[in-house]
Amino acid sequence: MTMTISAFSFSTQDWLNIFRSEGESDYALPYWIEGLYKNRELWKKHIKPTLIDSLVTRFNFELPQISDTHSSSDGTIKFQIKMQDGLEVETVLIPFHKRMTICLSTQVGCAMNCSFCYTGTQGLKRNLTANEIVGQYLVVKSYLRAISPLAPNPSVVFMGQGEPLHNVDAVLKATAILNDPHMGDVGKRQMTLYCWLSSWDAESFGLSENQFCPLPSLSF
Repeated sequence: MTMTISAFSFSTQDWLNIFRSEGESDYALPYWIEGLYKNRELWKKHIKPTLIDSLVTRFNFELPQISDTHSSSDGTIKFQIKMQDGLEVETVLIPFHKRMTICLSTQVGCAMNCSFCYTGTQGLKRNLTANEIVGQYLVVKSYLRAISPLAPNPSVVFMGQGEPLHNVDAVLKATAILNDPHMGDVGKRQMTLYCWLSSWDAESFGLSENQFCPLPSLSF
């Protein structure tokens, strides 16, 4: 059985093209995106039922699932996040002074084989897709909002399982979705990428000078 494309893999431009392929005007697009990421009640007020039915049929609206949590005394919460194929990654909610930060995984396992890292001993199983990276953020943010409704949007750090620059296309697509104010609504200054590559060419990874700081952390 072929899995349908995730609705959380599309940019605003992608959704615009989809709306036009459905013969719909651009008017309802902001309500569709805001409804998808923030409040589905908007769909009932602004989106035609026939369009909702069509898009729900065409695309997959499921998010990864939290299979387990482990809380530490310092307020850190570790999540086991299960993807639709049953593979799991670790995502971590980390407390900071002004806002929480979500540490995202970019691969299932890792090929780097760093001696200090347990994940490296497991080897690389596969890359995560952009929607699976975004999905981690959304389900953990939802968990945070359930226990702290007034909490500001958490920051993002790509420092979970995997080497982000070994999955750079999915990571860059995920950062674009997370940075969109109608989608993830995470500011560029709130996104940091940590990596363990000793030398690299920024252009070869599709990164421009205004997207990053010197290694080992890249701030988008």
